[in-house]
Amino acid sequence: MFMLTAEPLDVDHWLGILEQKFLLLTITEEQKVRFTAQQLLGSTSTWWDTFNAMQPVDHRVTWQEFTAAFREYYIPASVLNRKLTEFLDLRQGSMSVMDYVNKFNHLSQYAGTHVDTDEKKRYCFYHGLSCIL
Repeated sequence: MFMLTAEPLDVDHWLGILEQKFLLLTITEEQKVRFTAQQLLGSTSTWWDTFNAMQPVDHRVTWQEFTAAFREYYIPASVLNRKLTEFLDLRQGSMSVMDYVNKFNHLSQYAGTHVDTDEKKRYCFYHGLSCIL
């Protein structure tokens, strides 16, 4: 079940949990949307009813359409921009390597084109890593 919280990034966390569960199941894109819609509570359920009502007749919302619209509505661009800035400014500093790796991996989900290839991801990772001599 999902009910709106004060933390906008909880939306991404919840959708990620659903996507992990979907990997275990053999379900269609349409079933993913229908299942997820049944998990919405409160204002998020109202959002879905309105969003779905605005679709053309006989249109079946895909999982990609749902997640894009849901994220766009509930995660302000300013929050995503802040996370991108955190990623770009990330330096290991006094963090252990494992703490840096965990923070890097967490923030990289908001870095889009900065980490869309292994080469770019490696560059960003090494750029923030402290030099050990």
